[in-house]
Amino acid sequence: MKGLLTVLFTLAILASGCGSSNQPLLNTADTGDTDVELSALEFALVDAIAESGISHDAADCIVRELARMDINLLRLASSIQGDELPDELWDAANACGDELLADGTFDFSGGFGTDIDGYGDDPELDALWDACDAGDLAACDELYLSTPIGSTYEAFGSTCAGLSDETFGRCEDVAAGAATDYGDDPTLDALWDGCEPGDGPSCDELYWTSDFGSAYEAFGETCGERFDPVGGQCEEGLGIILEPGGNYGDDPVLDALWDACEAGEGAACDDLYLTSEIGSVYEAFGDTCGNRFPDGVFSCEDAMSA
Repeated sequence: MKGLLTVLFTLAILASGCGSSNQPLLNTADTGDTDVELSALEFALVDAIAESGISHDAADCIVRELARMDINLLRLASSIQGDELPDELWDAANACGDELLADGTFDFSGGFGTDIDGYGDDPELDALWDACDAGDLAACDELYLSTPIGSTYEAFGSTCAGLSDETFGRCEDVAAGAATDYGDDPTLDALWDGCEPGDGPSCDELYWTSDFGSAYEAFGETCGERFDPVGGQCEEGLGIILEPGGNYGDDPVLDALWDACEAGEGAACDDLYLTSEIGSVYEAFGDTCGNRFPDGVFSCEDAMSA
C-alpha cells in the first residue's frame, strides 16, 4: 500500500500543474473496446508514476483502468486527503493486482498473498480495532485505510465497528452529518434548485462544492440528470451548453407540455421535444422524457407505455 501512495502524490502534482490549462481533463476512453485511448495528460501520468518507482506496466494499467471508469483526473486529485486512497484508485489498483504484485508495490504487511485478515492477526491493526470498537471513529477510518482489501479488518473499519452500512473510510464524516443528499444543506439545495431547471453554472458549482461521492455531486455532474457525467462542464467544455431562454417559465404553452410530461404523459414529452428550440432546456426535458431516459429515446409515448 505504501508504494501505491506514489500514485496519489503524482496525481496531485500533475493536477496542480495542469489545473489552469484549457485542455479538458477528461479521458477519451471507449469502454466498449479491450483497450482505451489515453489523453496527453494520461500519458504524462503514466510516465510520472513510472518515474516515481512503480513499474511502467503497472502505471499504464492503473491509468487505463481509470480511463475505463471515465475518471476526471483533476477531480480525483482534489479528493485526496493525506494518505487516504480514493475508492476509484483502489478499484484501478485491484484490477492491476498482477502488475503491482510483480513490481512489489503491494509489499505491505497485509494484503494480497498474506494471511492477515481479522482480529488477532496483527497487533497494530488490533489496536485500531479496539479503539474503533470503543467508539473512536477516527480509528475506524484509519483501520479501513490501513488494512488489506477485502479483509475482516477493512469491513470492521468501514462499518464503524459494525454500527452502520459501509462508509469506506468516512465514519467521522457520516457521524458529523456530512451533506450528501437534497435537504442536507440549504446552500447546496439552492444550487440543486438552480441546476434542476437547466442553469449550467449552478450545476457546475454544485458539482465542485459538494462532497465527493454524494448525491449532490452526482446531480451536478450530470447537469441535473440530463447527461452522462461531464465533470463540472455543464456550461461549457464538452459542447454541452444549456442555452439561456427556452427554460421552464419562459413559455406558457411549453410549460404546460413540460408539466404534462413530468406527470408521465409520453405524448406531451414528444410534443415538447418537437416544438421547442434546438438546444433549449425544454428540448432536453422532452427528449429525455422528463429526465427518465438520460440518453433520450425515439418516442417517449412508446417508451413510457412499454
